[in-house]
Amino acid sequence: MKPAKPALSANEKKLLTRICTVLEPVSTAYTALGFHPTTGNRAKQKLLALGLVEEHVLTVRRGRGNQAHILFRPTPGMPILKCSALSRPGRDSPQHQYLVQTIARHLPRAISS
Repeated sequence: MKPAKPALSANEKKLLTRICTVLEPVSTAYTALGFHPTTGNRAKQKLLALGLVEEHVLTVRRGRGNQAHILFRPTPGMPILKCSALSRPGRDSPQHQYLVQTIARHLPRAISS
C-alpha cells in the first residue's frame, strides 16, 4: 500500500518546485516567487512539518552575520511533484552544493538552463 501524498496548497507547490531546481536563501526564493515573507514562511513551515524539506543555515559571505537559511530536499526522488531535482553526486553537503552552484552561475556555459 502506497502512502498518500500530502495535500499541498499552490504556494507550497511553487516553493517545493523552486527548491527542486535551485539552492538559494529562502528570502531570495520568496522574492522570485512573488511571496510576501509571511506567506513564504507559512509554506516553508508546512513543508518542514511534512518532512519534505530540511532547513540548513549556510555561510553565504565572509564576516559576521552573513548566514542564510536554505531549504534542501532530503530525498530528491520523492514523488510529490514531478520536478527535476538537483543532482546530488557523492551526497555533497548543502554548503558545498550551494557554493558550487553559485560559482557555476558566474561561469559562461557552466549551467544549461
